[in-house]
Amino acid sequence: MGTKKGPRPQIWSKLEKTLTKAGLSSAEFARYAYGAIYPDENCDVESEKRERNFPKTFTRQLSRGSSSPRKMERAEQYLQILYNHPDYVKRTGHVSPRVIDYPEIDEKTRIGLRRVSRQLDEHLRFHDEDEEL
Repeated sequence: MGTKKGPRPQIWSKLEKTLTKAGLSSAEFARYAYGAIYPDENCDVESEKRERNFPKTFTRQLSRGSSSPRKMERAEQYLQILYNHPDYVKRTGHVSPRVIDYPEIDEKTRIGLRRVSRQLDEHLRFHDEDEEL
């Protein structure tokens, strides 16, 4: 007998849909994500084995869709990595927001720009969700 499974968290479905939009297989993305997650990995036997097995690990995580807090954080990390993947940007035209601090701009203006940016993100996210329906 297996353990009783609850409903699959939406973030895992979103990750699958986003991979499809980017035109990436789970194995292709896993190889890219591994480099982003472990950029300074030593070239020892253990790290080579972990790198070789990472696509299988990622595919398993994606299919199971765990709701544990640690796995949910990892799913968020995967999404952020995917949003910065060149194929995702090329196919969708979406670019991940990032903050660039310009010392020439006063604090009041920066606060206003952040508010406008947040509103745009929410607006775009709302319309992206409508397209998926």
